[in-house]
Amino acid sequence: MARLFGIIGNRPDLTSRVLASEEETLRARSKGVPLGWGLGFYQGGEVLMRRRPIDERPELDVSTLAADVRADLLIGHVRHATVGALRTENTHPFRYRQWLFAQTGTLPAFEQVRERLVASVPDFLRGDIRGETDAEVMFHVYLSFLHDAGRLNDGLVEAPLVREALRSSLAVVDGMTAEVGGEAGQLNLVISNGEYIVAVHRSDAPMRLRVFSGKADAELLIAEDTQLRRKIPELARMHFSLATGRRRTHAGRAWPNVPSSRCRVTRIRVSKRSDGRLLLLLAAAAGCGSAAGSTSTVPIVAASSAAPRRPDAVVLDLASALPHPAARAKASGVVSLQEPLGAGKVTDLVQSFVAAWQRDSLDALVALLTPDAGPFEARSRGRAGLVEGWRQRMHAHEYARLAGMELVRPERIQRWDRDELATAGAPKPPQELLPGEVYVRVPLEVTTVAGEKLFEDVLVMILRPDNGSFLIAAYGEVDN
Repeated sequence: MARLFGIIGNRPDLTSRVLASEEETLRARSKGVPLGWGLGFYQGGEVLMRRRPIDERPELDVSTLAADVRADLLIGHVRHATVGALRTENTHPFRYRQWLFAQTGTLPAFEQVRERLVASVPDFLRGDIRGETDAEVMFHVYLSFLHDAGRLNDGLVEAPLVREALRSSLAVVDGMTAEVGGEAGQLNLVISNGEYIVAVHRSDAPMRLRVFSGKADAELLIAEDTQLRRKIPELARMHFSLATGRRRTHAGRAWPNVPSSRCRVTRIRVSKRSDGRLLLLLAAAAGCGSAAGSTSTVPIVAASSAAPRRPDAVVLDLASALPHPAARAKASGVVSLQEPLGAGKVTDLVQSFVAAWQRDSLDALVALLTPDAGPFEARSRGRAGLVEGWRQRMHAHEYARLAGMELVRPERIQRWDRDELATAGAPKPPQELLPGEVYVRVPLEVTTVAGEKLFEDVLVMILRPDNGSFLIAAYGEVDN
């Protein structure tokens, strides 16, 4: 029996205990057929996986497989093979960069439509398909829609865009299947980029959602472990969401369903984080009409509307257990400190930026931007305006002529955080510099080639920390 689950929480040291508390829910039995299993999770900005294509044990306790994992987001899958051999390349979850994907259920008539589905995937993504499963192909169709939206290389993609990409992916798959006489696929799937989990339910097999939140649930998880209790003073802020496919009750309470439907409906509910920001709790995704080519559009349904239609998926996200980490904080109340990123990380970003120009690669430049990036001192113009300016420059000039030249000397790169800009002798701080961001000036060694001006004298940037490195939040150029 296959198993699929996704868990996200704000206490990575308690993730394994949450899974252990639902041991029976996550248990899988082979029924005489070898099972395979895989785990995907995020630690320190890295995407890690454990996959075992063949496990001869008659029973698998998934919570035990993840007992030593310390992560705030984890996707797990136990495979009862229906398409593809028992080998690592066919074992879920599948990964592309920061994305993890796992699925239960089989696409009808997959062998008849496989060639067309794979052909719809761009060449550079097609080469990443290494196995024979329908799930891996489905994943790459989804990645194709992210690529079409220009967001495949983005570290953070908004949940509504993920919903649209999943909706389009299932529409393509259902349309091709209908053309050969097949029905819409019975699928449950989970997908994550490390920031949230999207769980899609399109199957007669149930998908359930269990929430662990607050001091009472934390007390049950910690039990008599006094040492762990001392490490977790903020018990009331603990929060986990676990989505899985199995009927189960907990302490006499039924798990809520993740509703299923075929309609194209979007519903979003919001709640307040503890710090006052809005938190996306529930969003529909990917519902496809059974008729091929159906393109009906249904407006967003407000949370207060009467009799909303059932959604097709949940987006699991949650508030932080601690305040947002900062390099400096006033010694008052509960604070969260992190070591500031050093000069080496700034240099790495600048070198990557320069190398992208030398390779004449717009895609490489775009990958270095935050989602809300914009021109320096004009960030409101947005990322699209910045990227279009770069596109026009690459069309007008041959930046590849800079290849092999030393454009930047690391020792000449200057950087200031907000506090440093307030000291005597520091430059005037940019108006758009936000807390945690860094102001950078990069004098260039080469700005002109064969009499043609390619850059101004100095690059100016605002950089924002992101998963242990920097991304560009604002960019411009000035003369000395």
